[in-house]
Amino acid sequence: MLHPVTFPHHLIPLTFSGRSRRNRTASIQSKTGSRFDFTISISRGRLSDAKILASHEMGADIPPDFDAAVARFRVFLKLNSYSGNIVWITPEDVLLTGKRFLYLRVPISADNETRMRRMYKHGVKQARGLVMGTVCGMNPSTYCYLWFPKSVEEIPQGIWPTDGSLKLSATDKSSSPDGRPINNRMLWALLKLWHRKKQGLRDLLFSEKGLIVEVRQ
Repeated sequence: MLHPVTFPHHLIPLTFSGRSRRNRTASIQSKTGSRFDFTISISRGRLSDAKILASHEMGADIPPDFDAAVARFRVFLKLNSYSGNIVWITPEDVLLTGKRFLYLRVPISADNETRMRRMYKHGVKQARGLVMGTVCGMNPSTYCYLWFPKSVEEIPQGIWPTDGSLKLSATDKSSSPDGRPINNRMLWALLKLWHRKKQGLRDLLFSEKGLIVEVRQ
């Protein structure tokens, strides 16, 4: 039996779907019209024991420029208990460890934001949809990525803006890896060598597929 979930007063439940006994997709809508989709892990068959793994918002339109998109993303992050201080990172800035934390090479290059601006402009022209999402949080900032499908074959299944608009995504804080800064070039090189066999999945962290969270009970 599934028990109801109580949503905050400013959110209107829309649907619950999904055939999996452990995972369902829930859609809610704010009174301002924004739609939010959640991936939920169900414990012991009780929806009241469910755990939200990731939060997604897809608007009815796409902001015309990068700054407007970032402003919307910043509000979304704060609603999901993340810092609104956004730092854009690329796979080259991250080392996976196979544990619940990852290494970040700091300081982050100032060129990353310029790169994201170009990517956003190109992604809007492609009209296949874009996603701004979280990689990890490290006080006082949220480290984020921008991604869009480069071809029709790369368009994700499931929760994706099929109208070519912008998707915002935030992994639940309890499932998000911790970031540990490394500002020593020699130490970074050693860690890169030590963890080289774990970097095969690094690019997935910066794409729509990277939003999948594994939950063990």
